[in-house]
Amino acid sequence: WGGSVELESFIEKAPEVQLAEAGSSMMSGSPLQSREVQLDSVKPLLSSLATSNLAAVSQAVEEKKNTKLITLHAVPTQVTLTVPEDVTVQLASLPGLDKTARASLSQELSQASDEENERFEKFRDHFNSTQGHLFTKWGYKKGLPGVLPPSLWFLHDGWLKCRTGKSQSPIDIRPGHAKGGSGLLPLKWMCGKDACEKSMGKSTSRQAYDGHAFVVDSFGGDGAPALSSGYALEKIAIHTPSEHTLDGLHYDMEVQLLHRSGAGKVKVVSIFLSAGAGNKSPSWLAGLAEVVKPCLVSVDVTKCLLSDTPRHLTDAFSFSSMAGSLAPVADHYFSYEGSLSTPPCAEGVEWNVLRTPLHMSQDDWTLFSALEGKNDRPTQFLRDRTVFWV
Repeated sequence: WGGSVELESFIEKAPEVQLAEAGSSMMSGSPLQSREVQLDSVKPLLSSLATSNLAAVSQAVEEKKNTKLITLHAVPTQVTLTVPEDVTVQLASLPGLDKTARASLSQELSQASDEENERFEKFRDHFNSTQGHLFTKWGYKKGLPGVLPPSLWFLHDGWLKCRTGKSQSPIDIRPGHAKGGSGLLPLKWMCGKDACEKSMGKSTSRQAYDGHAFVVDSFGGDGAPALSSGYALEKIAIHTPSEHTLDGLHYDMEVQLLHRSGAGKVKVVSIFLSAGAGNKSPSWLAGLAEVVKPCLVSVDVTKCLLSDTPRHLTDAFSFSSMAGSLAPVADHYFSYEGSLSTPPCAEGVEWNVLRTPLHMSQDDWTLFSALEGKNDRPTQFLRDRTVFWV
């Protein structure tokens, strides 16, 4: 299923989840082969039980105990499990679900074999022929009419890559496993012949909330920013919390700058942001927050100008200001080959995730979070890819 498994919130009573070595008999006593088993990430879902579960699994894996089974007790009813490819997830008990539903969910949670892939293909074909016309949109929440959540994006005709892709994004970045990349150059944005942080152009950028994320586009007035490698800036999107994780932990926000070359290749530069009561947001982000603010704290709804139609809504944002705040940290980043983190999940995307996070105010983060909700795709399997750093 691509790297993570989501337990549906309709489960009436929190189940027990068991981890066992893939391909082994449950009674064989074979040791776990992986060193990576994580339990969730999102701060509000963490609890003492979740922490103890994670500690128990991590200890068993690291010590390579001859473990038949590890049981995670009292798992919350809405939680993400990220497991390696050589670990199978099985459900010990699911009160409130009948045998058929339990078998179906168990199959969904298991690492798909070739036979399961074939069955899923048949199910997908059946779904599209009977209900596909009812589910034409994608989103991040379950249970919305006509909207496919991340775990089911692949059901749409054009989004199969979201499940079958071998190089999907986002991922959990493990700095200790990354390799030095001698060919990686500092990231630098040019606006015409000048570095963008020195550009004097007046921004004509447009802002919108497209139902998935707060986005900014149309940077012609900023001097048509482009990376020095020739990739033109096409769009900026904001995610709360971050889509990528660092050693299993989310940052409060991730700002993604999507660039495209003349040949159509995509390169994304991603920035982590950490919110705090004592922090101050970069001026460009504070300017964007001012666009959101009237939509959430004003009693006069006419003051909210944000919609799904991109329009120039603020002079407080400029890419020149953004480039200036990124210049001190843009020399050092993680790089890997991945995909778009939204449908159609097309691969061949180069991701460059800045190693140094920026800071932002808690108030600004609250505005974006209230607007977007939780709009991150779960992390995907790294498989045989390498993450490089510079």
